[in-house]
Amino acid sequence: MRIFIYIIAAVILFASGWFTHLVLRGEDSPAYHWRKLAELKAHMENPENRGSSMGFTHVNVPFDDTPHLEALVAANELEKRDVLIPGLPVSRENTQDWMAFANHPDVIQASAQGEYYDGEVPLSFRIWFRPSFAAEVDAYIDNLRQKANKAE
Repeated sequence: MRIFIYIIAAVILFASGWFTHLVLRGEDSPAYHWRKLAELKAHMENPENRGSSMGFTHVNVPFDDTPHLEALVAANELEKRDVLIPGLPVSRENTQDWMAFANHPDVIQASAQGEYYDGEVPLSFRIWFRPSFAAEVDAYIDNLRQKANKAE
């Protein structure tokens, strides 16, 4: 019976140590997630991190930014929209259009959904942005929907 008490005490101490570690390091704070996104941006913009293969330039991404973006959404520091526009196909023109829109300073991240197909696949992407830019994002999405309705 005594061994079970020691095991339970050890598990409780380990768990409390782990959570204390997280709190002390601030890994749950918005500042931590903003810092990680800044690290990623610096890594992506550093020319030393670029490689080349078969005529294409690429950058190896050191970590996935999605958990940090989602944590900032949960903290109400960012907003996110999953955009799917049926009737507006993925094309070079449509892709360049949403990518140009996503180049705004208040857009923190945007990514295409799935692979690039030309033709029948509807335009879809994800966009994370500052709350102050929400009206512009919603207006842009409405504009894309109107464009899709005119194409039908």
